[in-house]
Amino acid sequence: MDELGNLERVIRTGVDISTTLECIDSILLAINGLLFPRSVAISPPEFVTQSGRDYFQLRKEAMIERSFEQVLEEIPLHKQSAEKMLVGLKVLPIPADNGNTLSWDDVLIYPTLRNLTMVKGLAMPPHVSHYVESVAALTGTYTYYDSAL
Repeated sequence: MDELGNLERVIRTGVDISTTLECIDSILLAINGLLFPRSVAISPPEFVTQSGRDYFQLRKEAMIERSFEQVLEEIPLHKQSAEKMLVGLKVLPIPADNGNTLSWDDVLIYPTLRNLTMVKGLAMPPHVSHYVESVAALTGTYTYYDSAL
């Protein structure tokens, strides 16, 4: 791990994001219900084998205490919860506002928001999509808008 990344790019200390994390955590079942089945369906490289997909599904179904089939039937409800939560998020500082650096807040928040881009038709407010696109550009990661399901 010591050889990964750019040592000159230090991760900044974050600010108090407890309310943002609470918003996300308050609908974790909805988020996981939207993301877990899609995580397998979009065919990422980590799931090239059937055994990998089966293992993921088995673990995640146990975590959310329902089958992927059941959670797929609940998509409208989960989508509504996610959209309501996203609208309620305060504007997140983008890396450009801080010398194109990431903070520990980004490390905690970005992955979930980025993964929500795999939900086709999810209404993501402009301030949230701008944040996701800004962090994606800085980190060289991709969003799932083009492969959303």
